[in-house]
Amino acid sequence: MLGDANLRHLQIREAFERTARWLAVTTALLLSLSVHAEAADFEGIPLPDRLDAVDRSFYLTSCGMREVLWYDLYLVSLYTEDRSNDLYRYRSTATPKAVRLEILYDGNVPDQIPSEWRSHLREEISREMFMVLQDLFQEIETNDVVVIAYEPQEGNALYVNGERQAFKPNGDLIHALLDLWLGQEPVSKNLRRLLLSESC
Repeated sequence: MLGDANLRHLQIREAFERTARWLAVTTALLLSLSVHAEAADFEGIPLPDRLDAVDRSFYLTSCGMREVLWYDLYLVSLYTEDRSNDLYRYRSTATPKAVRLEILYDGNVPDQIPSEWRSHLREEISREMFMVLQDLFQEIETNDVVVIAYEPQEGNALYVNGERQAFKPNGDLIHALLDLWLGQEPVSKNLRRLLLSESC
């Protein structure tokens, strides 16, 4: 029979081995989740493969950069539940979707809604939401991330750096922005091409 000291030593060793195995499994799982969370990049800029918002999970479908005179302004990423990159579904009010906007411009970020958006948004969204955006752009800085998520039964939710800032029970904001980028007269034909290319 084992003495008390030897028995105690054996118990400690078994507990240590169980802990080591648990740590190995947990570490492997966390590493796999990390790879899944940032499975893509655009010109070296990492992008999350999944966004969780409005009680849904959205998956990266496509992305593109808005550039003006060799300046990188912002990176747009489109997300859907099934990775479907279909223009009709983007514009449909029946389709859940999300847009991620990362500010890249490293100069003086304008403290108002971009001029190329302004007239279109005034016509397409409520005055209340327009003022929310105006306030947002007064605070926006380089590397900030804005997410607009849409759920047909709930509406738009707007997040800045992961914190929800506004909610509107309709889809006017996200569809107005998508029309700016994917409509018949987009702010950039190259950006439109990238967003509809089914790649990132």
